[in-house]
Amino acid sequence: MYQYDPDRAPDSRFVPGTPTLIVSGNAGRMLDPRRTPVRVLSVDVDRGMFTVEVLGFEDAGALWKVPLEFASRFQIAVGSPVASEATQAAMQAAIECHDQPLRIDIDAAVARQTEHRLASSRRDATAWLAAHSEYFAVHETLDLDAWTGPDALQRDLCRYLGERDLMDMEREFAARYVSNPWPVGAVKGHRVVIAELGLCAFQGKKIRDPELFAGRWSREQRARHILARMGFVQQVFRRAGHEQVTLFRGMPLRGPLRPPPNRTFVSSSFKRELAESFFDTEGYDGVLLRARVPVERLFMTYQETMEMNQQYKEAEALLLVCGRESPF
Repeated sequence: MYQYDPDRAPDSRFVPGTPTLIVSGNAGRMLDPRRTPVRVLSVDVDRGMFTVEVLGFEDAGALWKVPLEFASRFQIAVGSPVASEATQAAMQAAIECHDQPLRIDIDAAVARQTEHRLASSRRDATAWLAAHSEYFAVHETLDLDAWTGPDALQRDLCRYLGERDLMDMEREFAARYVSNPWPVGAVKGHRVVIAELGLCAFQGKKIRDPELFAGRWSREQRARHILARMGFVQQVFRRAGHEQVTLFRGMPLRGPLRPPPNRTFVSSSFKRELAESFFDTEGYDGVLLRARVPVERLFMTYQETMEMNQQYKEAEALLLVCGRESPF
């Protein structure tokens, strides 16, 4: 289902990644089951980050920003240069500074205000879909058996958010979410604002980018995007007759089964066979989950999101974490 290199080099040609080996030009690969190849492009010691270029598979050419403390999630080619002693010391100082926890709990009063804003967003989306939707002018339902979403519905989202001056943010957020496995930048900023809106608590690390909420990425502009997007996707599914959807998750296990950490967003799929492809990862134990999920938890799906229908076709649904009452 995914691209894979059956002739990839053995692990013996690589050593475990450490910050010492995060040097511009060094070749490596992720410690994922298919060993995605990467090259270190640059290191931002002040922010405790490094950038890798993906060299293979669906994300070839993508640039991923990664916290330095996640160097252990990579392998680096044997014989690669190491950082100077001065750089190593600066890296360690950056990790100690930035690798600190941040928790934002839900403020009940703010959550009530946000629910009023979200209800207004849903009403706006309902009226817009009735008056302007290209998709619903022709269709009454959604084809949830399809592997790709309908172009007309994706154009609807573009026009809806474009009329609200939110399309630039939508494009960048969606592209970053689909490609980069680390919730940094656009994605992390949204996670923080979602918590500040009282929609879902935040558990993660301190903000290391002083520009995270600058300019067009301000907290209020992010909040407008979050609420407009949620209102739109949820009312799309309601208009098509869905108050709940059946979703699947498959996960390889790298140790005992534990509750997953709260990363704000939960990735799932409308397709059991997609979830099974993760569940059946060779060399790992696995778990396969199915749940009926209310549409109020939907943040983004492949039906209306163009970026979810490009290099990856996973029939994906992105949900907000809701606590322990759901298996997701």
